[in-house]
Amino acid sequence: MFKSFFTDEPGNGAETVEIVIGIICSVGLGAALLTFQDTLRGVIGSTGTNITNVFDSLSAGATRSAGGAAPGN
Repeated sequence: MFKSFFTDEPGNGAETVEIVIGIICSVGLGAALLTFQDTLRGVIGSTGTNITNVFDSLSAGATRSAGGAAPGN
């Protein structure tokens, strides 16, 4: 009696339910990451462009204020 009380019987389906829930969560998370990937790519690209513009402006301003040659010369 106690042996069957403490053992998880394969026929009760608990393990199957856990596996199905895990698969559903994995597929859902993967789909969300694939969808969000394009958004992240755009944001990272625009941020990189903005940072490049800021440093180019700072470099050009420092060269002009020091009385040096124009950038690229």
